[in-house]
Amino acid sequence: MAVYKIFLKRYNKSDGLSTISCYDSITQAKDDGKSGILIRNINDIIDNYATITGDDMVELYNSYTNRKDTKKVRRFADRRTGAERLMNLFSKLREEGIINKSKKPNSKKPKSERIINGDETRGRKSIYKGRKITTDLLVNPRREESHGRNSLDIVIKNKGITYEEYVSKGGRRQDLAWDIEKGRVRIKR
Repeated sequence: MAVYKIFLKRYNKSDGLSTISCYDSITQAKDDGKSGILIRNINDIIDNYATITGDDMVELYNSYTNRKDTKKVRRFADRRTGAERLMNLFSKLREEGIINKSKKPNSKKPKSERIINGDETRGRKSIYKGRKITTDLLVNPRREESHGRNSLDIVIKNKGITYEEYVSKGGRRQDLAWDIEKGRVRIKR
């Protein structure tokens, strides 16, 4: 099933034209990054009467039809007729190769496969990277069944643990920062 993403002229002020992209699945269309109106079937066009007006449907239809074969449409009899004609036009253009299927390579690795110390990590680098975490506590003062207690338990049970090991065991950076501020935990090089 093809999924179309419509970029209407009134929302796309850069080039002034309404455009269409085609995707293999709804998740691929959502992962595209560009904001547009997702269309899977005729009902999606009919139900989006607030964002896709009759004028938008006419403008979109006229911009993609061949002027030699068909004459310009001024308006559709009703929304259903316009939606049917647009979906037929979209599938015809896809078959002819005018609307190309957008294929975005999936370069993103799952979180489980990312390396903590390597170049493949996301976001900014932690100030605790490569440092050892230690504490003198024997009893955990944090509230029962909280994330902070679980994070501090990791440090209490594994004194001298590196930050990377702490994170891999489920410790959270914000809990570590709180415990450092309270003086419960120390960071060593």
